[in-house]
Formats: sequence, structure tokens, C-alpha cells
Amino acid sequence: MQTPPPFVHLEVHSHFSLLAATASPAELAARAAAEGMSHLALTDTGALYGAVAFSKACQAAGLMPILG
Repeated sequence: MQTPPPFVHLEVHSHFSLLAATASPAELAARAAAEGMSHLALTDTGALYGAVAFSKACQAAGLMPILG
């Protein structure tokens, strides 16, 4: 039996996404790492104000950040 490929969230919004989410970039990265993910994408609506905080949080959690 083959192991399925790892799952990665490619559409995630942080509290920087205006009126769309409440989680901070650090909370998102910590949860993704706890779930065994290797990558995480940030796709905030309207702007990417949290891009630097997200990148730093992902790197601290051992994740590869994806911005979009």
C-alpha cells in the first residue's frame, strides 16, 4: 500500500485578511507544523500585510512559506 502524498493548505487567510479570518501567522504556522505539514501558503484577501510575519513564523516552525 502506497503512502498518500503529504497534504498542504494552499489557501489560508490570517487576521491580516480584512474581515476574513482571526488567526495570526504564528498560530497558523504552529498548527501546520503540529499537523506534520512541510509547507503552508498565505493568501490573504486584499493585501499581503502579514507576509513578513508569516514568512518568519513559518521558518521558525520549520515550514516552507508560500505567498500568493
